[in-house]
Amino acid sequence: MTVAVVFFFNVKKGGIRMNPIFEIRRNYLIITVEGELDHYMADRIRLKSDTYLEGTRIKNVIFDFRHTTFMDS
Repeated sequence: MTVAVVFFFNVKKGGIRMNPIFEIRRNYLIITVEGELDHYMADRIRLKSDTYLEGTRIKNVIFDFRHTTFMDS
């Protein structure tokens, strides 16, 4: 299966960690990350997105980082 991944960035320093928002539109999985994105949050996003991708017709994943205030390296 081929999955296209699109990223939207607007990263600022400082902020709080918030739960990611998962949304399905047609064959797109849109993951909106607000606040801080660290290793812990990245693992949560990976696990939850895997459940959305298994056995579905989702062919594209869009990460929306416009409201992400901090991204850990």
